[in-house]
Amino acid sequence: MSAFLTRHTTLLALSLGVLSAADISGLWSGQVPGRFGEPEDISFQFKVNGTALTGKLFGNEFDLPLEEGSVLADKVTFTITTTNYYSREKVRFQYSGMMSGNEIELTREREKSDKDKDAKSSAKAEAKPKPFKLKRLTSRVSAAAR
Repeated sequence: MSAFLTRHTTLLALSLGVLSAADISGLWSGQVPGRFGEPEDISFQFKVNGTALTGKLFGNEFDLPLEEGSVLADKVTFTITTTNYYSREKVRFQYSGMMSGNEIELTREREKSDKDKDAKSSAKAEAKPKPFKLKRLTSRVSAAAR
């Protein structure tokens, strides 16, 4: 009975280790496809607490908080909400991807607004989101950055 319990406890511990969130806490930077295909610099600060992911996207003029973030094993998902400068319309972007070592490969998709959903679909097919990579700059978040 003792060997049975030990074996099952070991298997459970290994299973939980595989399912636990990867620690992506720290600063990450890369380039995302921008307008007209030109790459744009992008940087994030990530903080992980269990499977919950928080942090921010660093912008040129202001920083944007991560929303609805989670990390499960090596899968990363979060949302960023921004405001269109001209129309003042809220725009949400869904980020999702996988972590591998000191690199995260993400895709970014714009959520359709109610206006987009009501509009008739155009003949032009929607472009598939292009993945982009982030590289870890630091693995610790300093007290000043919190």
